[in-house]
Amino acid sequence: MISPKRETSKVLMALDSWKANLLIFIRIIGLLRPHWVPTLGAVISMVLSTGFALIVPWLLAWVIDTGLRHGQFSSLLLATGAILVTSSLRGLCAYGQGYLSQAVSNLVAYDLRNRLYDHLQTLSFSFHDEAETGQLMSRLTVDIEAVRNFIPLGLLRGLVALVTFSAVTVILFRLDWHLAMVTLICLPILVLLSVQVGRRLRPIWSGVQNETGALGTVMQESLSGMRVVKAFAAIYTAARNSCAFLRLHGHLVYARPLRWHTHLRRAGYAADHHRRARGKGVKTCEGPRSL
Repeated sequence: MISPKRETSKVLMALDSWKANLLIFIRIIGLLRPHWVPTLGAVISMVLSTGFALIVPWLLAWVIDTGLRHGQFSSLLLATGAILVTSSLRGLCAYGQGYLSQAVSNLVAYDLRNRLYDHLQTLSFSFHDEAETGQLMSRLTVDIEAVRNFIPLGLLRGLVALVTFSAVTVILFRLDWHLAMVTLICLPILVLLSVQVGRRLRPIWSGVQNETGALGTVMQESLSGMRVVKAFAAIYTAARNSCAFLRLHGHLVYARPLRWHTHLRRAGYAADHHRRARGKGVKTCEGPRSL
């Protein structure tokens, strides 16, 4: 049996996570303020595209009910032209939405990079002594890229889904509120599942960000210290350290969607590495054992 204190702690953690997500969302919205003109254009294009998408089913219903059922075939040509025009306008608005949203996301990423660079210049020497270069590079590249992708793929698409859902809900209730209520029964379950998935993905994504920074640190140290490694003939020691790191973090290096292709390439690299190392009598290491 779960204790009340444990349930209370779970509720508090959920509230803290919700507040943190809300604060992050508000900060991202604040980044759009200097670029409100293209943002407004993207939102207007999104609303028009959604409206045209909702008109097409109504035209199809009119064709079936009026043209086919009552035999008014003369109106089918007019309905076909209306559907073509509506679909063309929808595609044009969708193109405008995608173009403007990508423009806004690139402008926001540009501003973020400049702000982060200026902020790094104001930090103390002790911070730069303790901070890892790979982590800073990860923040300047991977994290900013995630924010840039969130604007067209998360924010605006979320608005599209919200507008579409609201419009379809109003139409359903105007047609038959009984069937609309039956249709919306699954909505609380979907919301609950979405909250659960988001709660689980947040720590996973944070871990991926940290590991990506660690990978960048290893790459930076390996490349910047190459002259020192060669000067002290420590090439194979550095290679063993890199292999040990890849054993622990290889799942971040090798992509799962290209599984067989990745296996073939890795097998070729491993075979070539073993052949060269055996000729010099050096003990080699293996890459990630499982994907």
